[in-house]
Amino acid sequence: MKKKQTGITPKESPVSPQIPRKITAGPLKGRVFLLPASLFLALVVVFNLLPAPQTPFQALTTQALLRPAEAKIHFQLAQLYFAANNFAQAQVEAKTALALTPPKDSAGIKSYLNLLAQLQNEPGRLQAETSHWEKIVNCYPGYRDGYLILALLYRQLYRDTQALSSWQRAYNLDPNNETVLELKKVFIP
Repeated sequence: MKKKQTGITPKESPVSPQIPRKITAGPLKGRVFLLPASLFLALVVVFNLLPAPQTPFQALTTQALLRPAEAKIHFQLAQLYFAANNFAQAQVEAKTALALTPPKDSAGIKSYLNLLAQLQNEPGRLQAETSHWEKIVNCYPGYRDGYLILALLYRQLYRDTQALSSWQRAYNLDPNNETVLELKKVFIP
């Protein structure tokens, strides 16, 4: 029996498993990437509709707007502002929390407000103390501990070049002193 020949050998087959197939009939004729593209667009739309993750600060701010009469939220916001060195806003939030808290439970918030008030005055106190120690080391230029105290005060005021200079003067006066050598780690990393 003879095999019926179709005219196409297996090697010449127009459809091979390695070649992507195109849609050959209907309105989608020739559109190979239509389905993957539409899936990609659907995913983009879905992910844009999801809410973005919030920082703790953003979440608390949103909660404070939704529940403005809740003292706990305002106090937590005050603590976040404090951690960010925004003392004025921390004080505003703490005062709001104090106004919303019953008098019998307000002792903790009052002490927190006192702490905030002290910290707001801290730069002025540091500057006054710095001026005092500058006068002392001008009168007694060989006073090693005066230069160390001055170096630490400058460091707290973010005046790093003056802090390093004061520490170097103390080091030059007594290079073997334990405190001077310990503070070397702070001023020379």
